[in-house]
Amino acid sequence: MASCNGRLTPIPANDLKMKNWMGMMRHILLVGALASALAASGCAGMSDTEQRAGAGAAIGAAGGAVIGALSGSTLAGAAIGAGAGLVGGLVVDKTKKDKEKAYQDGYEAGQQAQ
Repeated sequence: MASCNGRLTPIPANDLKMKNWMGMMRHILLVGALASALAASGCAGMSDTEQRAGAGAAIGAAGGAVIGALSGSTLAGAAIGAGAGLVGGLVVDKTKKDKEKAYQDGYEAGQQAQ
């Protein structure tokens, strides 16, 4: 209810939708800022695996938070997104390591053939 000339008048539905939208955007921006800060600050002393897993989790959390905010549960979306991102980061890490090992094996085989 809003006050107008000393009387309480109902807030139009469009204003309520705008307030909900602004609250959702605030959550999205907050989670995005936190994920960016964590991703940027903590990677210096980490292994490649830790960096890839952390980046995947941060990106997944941010994406999940956006989807969660649109569906009504920002934190649940962020948690699910972080889990999915973590798994994705670990899969990328395994793929990169397998590629690197295959290259090294091929290089060594080529050196021995000479």
